[in-house]
Amino acid sequence: MTFGAYVRGLREAKELSVRSVARQIGIESSYLSKIEADERQASEEVLEALAGVLEVDPHLFLAMAGKITKEFREALQARPEAFSALIKNSIPASTPNLFKAARTVRDGDW
Repeated sequence: MTFGAYVRGLREAKELSVRSVARQIGIESSYLSKIEADERQASEEVLEALAGVLEVDPHLFLAMAGKITKEFREALQARPEAFSALIKNSIPASTPNLFKAARTVRDGDW
């Protein structure tokens, strides 16, 4: 399942329209439609707002998008060795979005 399909599924499960969700988070409905179609990547701020409207954990939501929250990033910067151990010991190799987020942190590309 793509991230866009995940977002669409959450929105539809709550019986919310694209227009109403977009209005609640302050973006154009066409932008949200492009996120759901995997044609655009949203900023961390938009993703956090979207997680709030869809009532999902923002850490999980951003991880599904291949990103991490500012709070999590700061914790990783404070203890990178703990994050490395977590990746090596508990995350299966079949979770590409989490590994993408890990590489982003490792490479300092945030």
